[in-house]
Amino acid sequence: MESIVIKCMEDYVNENSLKAAKEYMEFLQRNQERVQQTISYPIEAFSSIEWCEEKLKSRLKGPFNFMIFNKEDNDFIGICGALGKIDNKTEIVELGYLIGEKYEGKGIVTTLLKQVICKLFNEVESIKKLEICTFENNEKSKNVAKRLRFKLNENHEKMEKLWDLNGLLLHLFVYELTREEFLLQKDSFNFCDLKQVI
Repeated sequence: MESIVIKCMEDYVNENSLKAAKEYMEFLQRNQERVQQTISYPIEAFSSIEWCEEKLKSRLKGPFNFMIFNKEDNDFIGICGALGKIDNKTEIVELGYLIGEKYEGKGIVTTLLKQVICKLFNEVESIKKLEICTFENNEKSKNVAKRLRFKLNENHEKMEKLWDLNGLLLHLFVYELTREEFLLQKDSFNFCDLKQVI
């Protein structure tokens, strides 16, 4: 795996939200073609620091989101973590990730998500299920879900309609991992504290 540095998004953005937003915007610009193939971001995402700052702030929901940097040159190369607010009543959490195209296929997202999954199930007792949602044409993201032993829920309500991905109408695939399934295979996640990875 590439030599990376992981930083808690909440700490990093709160320390300097403008710097983080600029790094995020530059990351989106470098990966614009790939991002537009996988995420329905408006065109302003690639040119507006204000939009990027708001997007990052919207993800500050606790210690379950991380920014990923290349250790050699400190370039921002991706984000990974939980989407939405999480508290002691949360039962379902969606996971999200975005990695620079040149870092895809190196095991970075899979390795970090293993740690996020363990952290969520170990620290938030109310969580019953984790979800990974990805468009039907995103084979790399579907493969991440499968490697993490998430199962496709073909009956999920999100799969019933077509979603607009920058002009393409596509189905959204929803993969799930329940707490029970996680506990049965917990050893395969090779849990370690994220602080040890940093």
